[in-house]
Amino acid sequence: MTKRMIGPKYYYEQNNIGKAKYTVSYHDGIQTHKDGSNFYGMKIFKNKKKRKEGRGVIHDFSVGWEEAWKYFDLGFLISFNGNITFPPKKSQPELGRQREELIRKIPLDKFMIETDSPFLSPIPHRGERNEPISVKYVVDQISQIKKVAYAKIAKATTGNAKRLFKI
Repeated sequence: MTKRMIGPKYYYEQNNIGKAKYTVSYHDGIQTHKDGSNFYGMKIFKNKKKRKEGRGVIHDFSVGWEEAWKYFDLGFLISFNGNITFPPKKSQPELGRQREELIRKIPLDKFMIETDSPFLSPIPHRGERNEPISVKYVVDQISQIKKVAYAKIAKATTGNAKRLFKI
């Protein structure tokens, strides 16, 4: 079973919609980007039957709590990567507060951890090539924000990925 990444760029929209319809019809989990508030996937998946395992994962999720629940209601998980270890931009402190609120509130069965390799290396390796081993820093950051044991976060997110992608 092939896992598919569906990108957010509108100049690819027609092609991506076709891919999304194909993956849903074959009950294949998908991974897609969240691009600001203009995610066309909401329109695609709104009236489709949900898979027991979930529809897919919204890659590199960086919006707030209310937006996350729209995706959860459609059967999606969200994922976090190394950028959650970065300090908030001075020009956008509210985004940092939104991200932390989301991480504090999100149930353990609603998210996954990812590398986005070779990009978005977490602190302390920011600016270097990202590798799968670096997800430990993402798990650690989530553990600290949620005040939940590292092992519990790691076990939950591994289980979520296995369930979604049937592995």
